Amino acid sequence: MYVRNLRKPSANKNVYKFVSVKNGCTIMCEGSLEYDCCYYLEYSDDVVRYQSQPKGYRFPYQGKEHPYTPDFLVHKKDGTSYLLEVKPLSKTFSSGFQDMFRQKQTQAAPNLLSPNELTT
Repeated sequence: MYVRNLRKPSANKNVYKFVSVKNGCTIMCEGSLEYDCCYYLEYSDDVVRYQSQPKGYRFPYQGKEHPYTPDFLVHKKDGTSYLLEVKPLSKTFSSGFQDMFRQKQTQAAPNLLSPNELTT
């Protein structure tokens, strides 16, 4: 597993900063959709904590290993956690995206972190 660093400047990515009271820190987001998602997570009564760009992992697809970093790791009040991917709806219709996403989901469960391992 690996961790992406959004604090490094990049000419190719727009990095947004969301001030989270729930997490007690500033959340770095890769784009306006992720930034908007922070509002939902921040004000959801079911969400205890969330992390942008949690630890990534590698997954097999078409005979190759690919890196993947989810957009968010979310911890709920009931003790469960889930990974959240934020994409425009139009990108989700292609069969290539759907096939690759199913493979990412297969690898996701073993890569979830416990709330004690969450770092911001």
